[in-house]
Amino acid sequence: MSSTFVSAETLAGLLAARDDEGSVRAATIVADLDPDLQIRLGTQPAGRTAVTFSIKYEAARERGVVVLGLEQLVDHLTALSDSEIRACVVEGRNDFVLVVLDYNLSRVECVLHVITGEGRSD
Repeated sequence: MSSTFVSAETLAGLLAARDDEGSVRAATIVADLDPDLQIRLGTQPAGRTAVTFSIKYEAARERGVVVLGLEQLVDHLTALSDSEIRACVVEGRNDFVLVVLDYNLSRVECVLHVITGEGRSD
């Protein structure tokens, strides 16, 4: 898996172009970052990523972790098949978002929101 970086400012701009719940939450977390912060992006095939995330985050749900947007993410990535996507994780205080971007970094494809602290269904 190769990697590149995106600035928090650029990521915030891409997220601002969307109004779905996951992107709004991601934008809130990214807004707390230094705009010049460079966020690592992993590059991987969409279809394989869908399978991996489905297994990983369904298991997390079974342990009581609140995972929002998993079905939408898996469906979207599965439809992209072997297309290369880029993804990053941005951590908040009690949660994190996994943001999936198209390979050219021109748009947000989908967002997964995971609540790791308060708000969990323990």
